[in-house]
Amino acid sequence: MFNILRKKKNKVIFWSHIKGLEELAPIEPATKFFPDWFKNLKAFPKGAPSWFAGTVKTCPSFVDIYKRAFVIPLWCDLKLNINNADDWTWSSPSEIFQFSNHSSTQYTNWLPDHEKEKIHLILKPNCPWRCKTEKGYILMQQPLYYHFNQDFEVLPGFVETDIYHEINQQMIFRRPGEFFLKRGTPLCMYYVIKREEFELLNIHYDDPIIKNYNNKNTKRGYSGNNIKDFLRTRFNGTYSEIRKKYFND
Repeated sequence: MFNILRKKKNKVIFWSHIKGLEELAPIEPATKFFPDWFKNLKAFPKGAPSWFAGTVKTCPSFVDIYKRAFVIPLWCDLKLNINNADDWTWSSPSEIFQFSNHSSTQYTNWLPDHEKEKIHLILKPNCPWRCKTEKGYILMQQPLYYHFNQDFEVLPGFVETDIYHEINQQMIFRRPGEFFLKRGTPLCMYYVIKREEFELLNIHYDDPIIKNYNNKNTKRGYSGNNIKDFLRTRFNGTYSEIRKKYFND
């Protein structure tokens, strides 16, 4: 009985036609791929003054980017030799794993000159993964935030994964040279978002919409105008406390 009443969770499903890939190089929560510099960072470095509010390690918004995403790691070792977009070679351990490219006429040639100079190849992996989201939900593809990879990054975009399931990435390589990417190298981040439209409103503070919103929040026990001041009883952690108290996040 209690299982029936339990709130149903939406599912995002990744699968591959290559047996065993789900164990060797599975899709993972992004929290497993925090950049090394962030993992090594101290929230309060030694010798910091008493008024110091903390490094970005204490910022919930930074962590939230990773808490709400999934990361697809490279599913095989990859050797790549790039001279330019028309002169490059690749090899993988098996013919199962294939790679191609996006020609310059598709994207690069139409960019501003200062951006063209930064793109030496757009590699298109034949991704062995497929993704299915529930009706009304889609994937948003994003580069790896804060990794600062000097070799490559993946272009952002959307995939309508409730009706279309291929998720081939577009990897921009920023320089020529020889590259060896190990299996497990994180490629990009995926967020599941709801497909919906919003009406944009630019209104004044005294608009009835804002007044009604503030009145409702006041009844809940806090000021919608200045919620941070309502809970400003600590030097640090106010934002996290607000979310825990009022939104059960």
